[in-house]
Amino acid sequence: MIESDARVVAIEGGRTWVEADRRSSCGQCSASGSCGGSLFAELFGSRPVRVEVTNPIQAQVGQQVIVGLPEQAMLRGSLGLYLLPLVGLMAGALIGQWLADSLFSQRLGEFPAIILGLFGLWLGPWLWRRLKPSAGDTINTPVILRNRPSGLSVAFAGLNEDEEKI
Repeated sequence: MIESDARVVAIEGGRTWVEADRRSSCGQCSASGSCGGSLFAELFGSRPVRVEVTNPIQAQVGQQVIVGLPEQAMLRGSLGLYLLPLVGLMAGALIGQWLADSLFSQRLGEFPAIILGLFGLWLGPWLWRRLKPSAGDTINTPVILRNRPSGLSVAFAGLNEDEEKI
């Protein structure tokens, strides 16, 4: 289970919403000023993420909580968001090239491959939104695991009792 700190911001008709700060490891890297990842962290890193979660502990608005997401859900989401567009891009480009070679005898050059490649790139995320689990799917929905103990830093919030404390 992947765990993260969050704060309950809304409870609306049985649905619970939490906000968590976006985290980036760029501040801990010696190359943070010269890589593209730090640029994206600066552009998108300041806004908190708002997510609907399952609330089995009946947390109330304003409480600091630990939210968990199964590893399988993270893996499935990563594959869907990264792999489907890439496969769509490559399949579209290959189909476009085949069409250009067989039907148009190279009169259009690379144009069909480019257009169908871009269409395949768009089609990947579109398919992912259609194929992803429904909102009622509890397997892929983040869940509030427990209240965050007060006084503990974020780094120690997920320690088990058998792990050594620094």
